[in-house]
Amino acid sequence: MAQTNETEARPPSTARITAVIYILGVLMVVGKYLPAITAFFAALNLVLAAYDFTAGETGWMILHLIFGAGAVIFLVQLYQRRNIHSYDYHNHNGNIHYPAMER
Repeated sequence: MAQTNETEARPPSTARITAVIYILGVLMVVGKYLPAITAFFAALNLVLAAYDFTAGETGWMILHLIFGAGAVIFLVQLYQRRNIHSYDYHNHNGNIHYPAMER
């Protein structure tokens, strides 16, 4: 008599697919509000840098300034990328033409 494997006898589980769908939904919501989230953290870091400046905490002030500047740079790059892609989408142009890089 041949033994059957237990995993072959059970029907496949959809728990993994359900988890992937849930995670993708969360990622879509985060992606939708990414500019607002980034702007909030940039403003928070810049406010904390101002507070650290008044409190005399130079090390923390520099750290918060670096994080705030990084968030602002990321936000600017995010909007530049969005404008490039939306321009090509609204002109019904399938080709994406990025500006030529200067050498």
